[in-house]
Amino acid sequence: MGYMENFKTYTTKQTVNLIMKALGNTSDENLIRLTYAAERIAPRFKPEIGKVRKMFEDKAPAYFLAQKVLKEIHPNVRDKMVLNFMINYILLGPKNRENFQKKEGIPCPAVIVISPTMRCNLRCIGCYAGDYSKKDDLPYEYVDKVITEAKEMGTYFYVITGGEAFVRDDMLDIYKKHNDAA
Repeated sequence: MGYMENFKTYTTKQTVNLIMKALGNTSDENLIRLTYAAERIAPRFKPEIGKVRKMFEDKAPAYFLAQKVLKEIHPNVRDKMVLNFMINYILLGPKNRENFQKKEGIPCPAVIVISPTMRCNLRCIGCYAGDYSKKDDLPYEYVDKVITEAKEMGTYFYVITGGEAFVRDDMLDIYKKHNDAA
């Protein structure tokens, strides 16, 4: 990454940090104004950002969920989620994925779904997850390798599925190690 790219990334991160400080107690009008700023930061996502703005203006059901997240989630968690999503997933990710596709000739996914375990400790009647054992789990090293290599390609968004991911203590180590991903 050249000097200008580093400078642009740095200033974008600083702008996002300032926005995040305002998110917890900002008015609806300011949230709408922030969507215009977001369009300037990430112009390739202008249509999506416009939909978010319309959701705020119309007070659609997702608006109330966004309000809960912005106002009720602990500021450290909220800030990390927003920073990872805006910087790594929206701003840096697409460029890295495009570079990977040019270099390797195959597209890189924007989102990866990982099922580290199919086990669950709840044992609900009729649920498939009660039939799996520890031997069916993906080893820690595989999960770590998938996320590490995917981040190098530009993928920063992961969905952890399967049984109950928290039945594995080592998944907390994965989350800590890869805390730059959403």
